[in-house]
Amino acid sequence: MEFMIIAVLLFGYTVYYYLQMKNIEVKSRNSMVRRILLIVIGLVFFYLAIVMMEDRPTLVVIGILLILIAFQSEGISKDKVIKFGILNGEFVEYKNVLIHRNDKGCSLEFISPSRRVDTTLYFDQNPEILEEFLKRNARKKIQYRYALDTDNSKIK
Repeated sequence: MEFMIIAVLLFGYTVYYYLQMKNIEVKSRNSMVRRILLIVIGLVFFYLAIVMMEDRPTLVVIGILLILIAFQSEGISKDKVIKFGILNGEFVEYKNVLIHRNDKGCSLEFISPSRRVDTTLYFDQNPEILEEFLKRNARKKIQYRYALDTDNSKIK
């Protein structure tokens, strides 16, 4: 019985997350390696569900969840950060946004004093474009900082 309650709650959260994904305006990069790995592990759980007689429903639910997570999108909407595992990612929850430049674009690190873990998303877009998007859409004043370039090869 407990398993069914947990499964219903997990699928409810998954449906909620997929509804939130429709609001994404700037999508972050997805790792193809991560996606393939999640699909393969999900298929392994399906195989184990076929081979093993006990715990079959548990293995099927875990396999389905892993495959669903593989096809998720993450990003930012006009008023929040949308990432799997974050229920309330509204900009008012974050105090700072740390912008890291890299060769493929940038990453945004959303820093919250009330959360123990900061949220990081990787984007293909130019950091200035993302900063302008956030300044235009955030309801509260968020402090933006660019991370220092730690790549010593660029120093002349």
